Amino acid sequence: MSRGLFHKNLSLFKKREKRLFELVVSTHLPSNFHIFNTKSGEPTLKVGEISFHSLKSPSKTEKENIKEWAKKINISPNQDIFVFGLGLFYHIEQIASFFPENKIVVYEPDPRFLRAILEYRDLSDITDKIEIKIGSLIPLDLDFHYFHPPSLRFHSKFMSVIRKNKKIKKGVLPPLRLKILVVGPIYGGSFPIASYVANAFKKMNYQTEYVDCSIFKPLYEKIQENVLKEENKLELLKYLNYLLSQYCLAKAADFSPHLLMAVAQAPLLNQTIEEMKKNGIVTCFWFVENYKILTYWKNTAPYYDFYFTIQRDKFFEELENIGVKNYHYLPVAADPDIHRPLELSIEEKKRYGSQISFLGAGYYNRRKLFSRFLGMDFKIWGTEWENSGPLIKHLQEGGRRLPPEECVKVYNASKINLNLHSSFTAKGIEKDGDFLNPRTFELASCQAFQLVDSRRYLSEHFAIGDEIICFSEDEQLVSLVDYYLKNPQEIKRISENAYKRVQKEHTYVHRMEGLIETIWKKPPLRWIKETEDEKISREKLIAVASKDKDLMHFISSFPLDADLSLDEIVSQIDIGKYELKEYEIIFLLMKEFKKEFSKAL
Repeated sequence: MSRGLFHKNLSLFKKREKRLFELVVSTHLPSNFHIFNTKSGEPTLKVGEISFHSLKSPSKTEKENIKEWAKKINISPNQDIFVFGLGLFYHIEQIASFFPENKIVVYEPDPRFLRAILEYRDLSDITDKIEIKIGSLIPLDLDFHYFHPPSLRFHSKFMSVIRKNKKIKKGVLPPLRLKILVVGPIYGGSFPIASYVANAFKKMNYQTEYVDCSIFKPLYEKIQENVLKEENKLELLKYLNYLLSQYCLAKAADFSPHLLMAVAQAPLLNQTIEEMKKNGIVTCFWFVENYKILTYWKNTAPYYDFYFTIQRDKFFEELENIGVKNYHYLPVAADPDIHRPLELSIEEKKRYGSQISFLGAGYYNRRKLFSRFLGMDFKIWGTEWENSGPLIKHLQEGGRRLPPEECVKVYNASKINLNLHSSFTAKGIEKDGDFLNPRTFELASCQAFQLVDSRRYLSEHFAIGDEIICFSEDEQLVSLVDYYLKNPQEIKRISENAYKRVQKEHTYVHRMEGLIETIWKKPPLRWIKETEDEKISREKLIAVASKDKDLMHFISSFPLDADLSLDEIVSQIDIGKYELKEYEIIFLLMKEFKKEFSKAL
């Protein structure tokens, strides 16, 4: 950092904006804010794994990005341009260059980015047409014209709450800070999905309790390994299931959730679901399985208030036949905290990388089709590839199961990721396959290139040819692999488009928003009652705040034309900051008093 540059920039802000000047002076950069010079000599910023600008030439790269964005946006000369995210200011400079007549208003929740800019960027040419707003209070009726992608990723939880509040304003989400109990399976393919769901609810600022049933996996395995007689084994597993179900019921009694969110193969007995419903808990189940293969839905679906599935059509007919009414389509998604672009080391690229890769279990249809890539730079990762003939030479690291954090390394390191949906019946490509597997969204979220087999629902979620490439014949896959290995620029274009689509529409936060919206269409009685009990009159708050500018600004960040709940208000207070304002302390005391009073009743 140049002291001279910092003080020069600081003097500019002292003249322009006293509040920002005082904020920057009291803010310091933490050790995880890594600022270093790029090949072009310009500074760039990296926080954790997130690079906020190009590591080669920040100005040039941002100029290209903004040039493409400017082609698509329709902005009149007198219109303000609203931007989310400061980064190190390169994109702001380019927007100002492309739109010299427009005022640019930049919102950044974290003052540390402004401090970084003042320490490392020369702002001598900053114009009065650029206004910087620092802090978490963003008006809900504001529609941004440009989101700085790395800033969006860094502030993902913050933006999830903003989006939730906008939906509250529209009336499609409850104005209540829900308590949600998430229950996952002991193990299996749906196990990581349960943690992604819990993470999504936390990002939405709901009070979330995750019941991790995998802690019982060692006991489950010991029963499987050490009990020889099948009838005794089944009896013990039945007792284990009962124990787990009672454990979840006890957790629900402790937590008193508004909603039970059970993910496929969650060990919940039907009588446990009935007991939870008696206690006013809304129960829903997400069946992220192929209903034709796993049929336990026939015994469990009728007990839940809401049943969400990754298949429609014939499955919906089957659910109707057993008396289920509240069924809804909800495809899987990606968790950008896990499934993300990575900068891999040379060692990681060598270990996980290849021209062609596949990660998944060794189903028959995969063994059959993948034999066409024998002898090529083709790596197979995953389990159940025993007795796969010559393909075994392509199997990596003994066919072990990879945890999610290693899966994303394979995705990032591979030039082409094959994504063939599993099938017990097809010899290669399933001709009438419908649902999309998690890998479809996870690969896109990693900005990794994939070739996926044709699926009935695929075009609803991605633009085929522009955001994703699919194949419907064995020979077509071979041709596509050959073509894209020779055209890396096409790989880059398509994978970037797929990444943008996932961030915009296909994260687990998007899915859980949809789930809560579905439930709120017919509001549960308990939710309505607690919403009424929690209400604080906006009219009275505004009257109290009429002489307090800070409080009025705080209130304006909540949905207009609606009363507020104490929970929602308190959830927006940053308790960890250096100094709380007087109104923040009052709201926190009100919440604490309410909690203690409820205990005493």
